[in-house]
Amino acid sequence: MIIKRLSTTGNSRTGKAPIRKLTLTDREVSLFRQHIRKNRHMAVADLATWARQSFGKTFSEASTRRYIKRCGYAFYKARRKPFLTSSNKRQRVAWAKSHLSWTPSQCKKVLRTDESIFEV
Repeated sequence: MIIKRLSTTGNSRTGKAPIRKLTLTDREVSLFRQHIRKNRHMAVADLATWARQSFGKTFSEASTRRYIKRCGYAFYKARRKPFLTSSNKRQRVAWAKSHLSWTPSQCKKVLRTDESIFEV
């Protein structure tokens, strides 16, 4: 195969593969980008279904991922957060009840961190 290619083209390397034609037009890509911007938390499968219905073309989830990347967006998973236990809930209610009589000036002196780690 390599010898045949070398004798016919003068080069032993393979040619570039033909570039596949895009499924969506420029107008459809801009509509796709607008839809992503409005529905940022939509699943890829739901986006693919929306694209199939809106554009009337065969559109797979892999194509959807490709177009999302082409539009400049990235994929992120929401961070898992532990649920509140019943003892945590009781402690929070007890704390709130014990501090009901605080004045606004006393409340302003409390630093609330929302369980974030930081350095002062």
